[in-house]
Amino acid sequence: MHARWFFLIFLFTYLSLHRADCAMTLEQMEKVAKGFRNNCMSKTGADSAAVDGIKKGQFPDDHNVKCYAYCIMKVMRTMNDANIDKDMLIKQIEIFFPEDLQARLKATTEKCVPQATSSDKCEAAYQYVQCTQQADPDAFFFP
Repeated sequence: MHARWFFLIFLFTYLSLHRADCAMTLEQMEKVAKGFRNNCMSKTGADSAAVDGIKKGQFPDDHNVKCYAYCIMKVMRTMNDANIDKDMLIKQIEIFFPEDLQARLKATTEKCVPQATSSDKCEAAYQYVQCTQQADPDAFFFP
């Protein structure tokens, strides 16, 4: 239920700030993503420092952090159970990311979706996030 509200708030904020044909800046995305982060941190009990480490390529073997990755992807409607929705990822890249990053992010998505092989939803999300960070750390975005 909360995930749906956060998604709707994210969409409303995006549409109220921009025309539908414009992507958000990374700074704007960071501001909106704080709501997702707060929601998923409270749901999973993930350590804030461990989550921050993901941006730096640090991936601890921590179940709560793995489930945080799943929570974020579920809230963004890019994952359901252990299945990543590649089409939704591509759509969101096209809608929300600046044009100069879209090709890189799409290539990373194409590469990394097949690498999320776990049947465990938290582990599969973490595999995908880890792959995308390692594939292109300069274009990596994760709340």
